[in-house]
Amino acid sequence: MPLTPSTRLGLINPDGASDLLNTVDDTIRANNLILDGLDQAGTFASRPAATAVKQGTLYSATDTSQLFRSDGTNWIEFWIGPKTQQAFQTVALGGGATWAPDANIKYYKDTVGRVHFGGTSALPSVDVLSGTIATLPAGYRPAGGCVRLVFNYTGTVANSAKVSISSAGVISVSGAGFLASQSYDFGSMGSFRAEN
Repeated sequence: MPLTPSTRLGLINPDGASDLLNTVDDTIRANNLILDGLDQAGTFASRPAATAVKQGTLYSATDTSQLFRSDGTNWIEFWIGPKTQQAFQTVALGGGATWAPDANIKYYKDTVGRVHFGGTSALPSVDVLSGTIATLPAGYRPAGGCVRLVFNYTGTVANSAKVSISSAGVISVSGAGFLASQSYDFGSMGSFRAEN
């Protein structure tokens, strides 16, 4: 006997046929499957497309402590936290150079969703005047991209390199680059609101 799902959530309602016990049993099983799929959790990067789940589905990003709701087309973030402060994470520096004494950029996301960079003393083995030096993972990227200065503190010299951070998380030299004779503090890049 056909069962008609409700409009928004697709819940199955008994159709009033004579075999009511079987209908109720089938209805409960069907509704349990639907409700089970409306509450999902996993890492931010493993979140399914909003179009691949039922409208109204909730997704909890366990690594960023964000809660999203699908409107059937997009994921809408509607809750952040409460959560504990993240520890620093790292992404390797590149750009054709070996960096020392620290070969990573340190970063973390705070409890309101801003990405901050930690102090890193990095001296490139060769000049890095263009190209990509690192890429931030999903969940730690600015929506529209941004430009930051990376200050140099070698001796009395206090110049800086200029980098851009794209919405894809690519950190690349944008203007003044990194000189092999100087050490840089990536903590000077400040912070931005993470939206990608």
